[in-house]
Amino acid sequence: MEPNDPPPTASAPQITTCSGPDGFSPGIGRYFAQLTEIRDGLLAQVADLTPEQLAWHPNPDTESVETQLLHVAAVEWSWIFQDILGRPDEDYLGWEEAFPIRVGAPPVSGQPLPYYTDRLARVRAAVRAVLRGMTDDDLSRLVGNAPPEPGEEGASRLYAIDWILFHLVHHEAHHAGQVELLTRLMPDAADLVGITTPAVMPEARR
Repeated sequence: MEPNDPPPTASAPQITTCSGPDGFSPGIGRYFAQLTEIRDGLLAQVADLTPEQLAWHPNPDTESVETQLLHVAAVEWSWIFQDILGRPDEDYLGWEEAFPIRVGAPPVSGQPLPYYTDRLARVRAAVRAVLRGMTDDDLSRLVGNAPPEPGEEGASRLYAIDWILFHLVHHEAHHAGQVELLTRLMPDAADLVGITTPAVMPEARR
């Protein structure tokens, strides 16, 4: 509902469904609708955070909100553009920011919120274009074109596109929950000015 809309009534109810937006096949669209609803909630949670709050975390074993946001974007790109489309690691400029401890890099810190939300938006726009080009017949298709794990052959792990889209919904919801908890625990913005807290928790891709 928009702020000035009248409240719903029995004769004019507000209707909520999982139907996808126009231009998607029904099954693909349901997944995209779920991804969109989770993303809207995630963005609402971080809308008013300062750079200091984005960088804050309660202990050395917990990652900051900013790392969570970059991680969500990178993982979404990886599943769609690597596992499904077979693009190489070099096509994504942001692995270190999404997995700073795994690659031995310092986390991004001190950037304003648009640095993170723009990354999320760019990846989602590209994913939207890919999914609009699919049909429900693609859901059962097996893919596994990402770079293999060390010691494994390529295409040793195959995933149905149906499962990949389910996993992306589950993955973002998981991290949205972590972000919500962090926002409840973090101090007020004024109490964090000038304070830095290094994130040191490794994050798994899958």
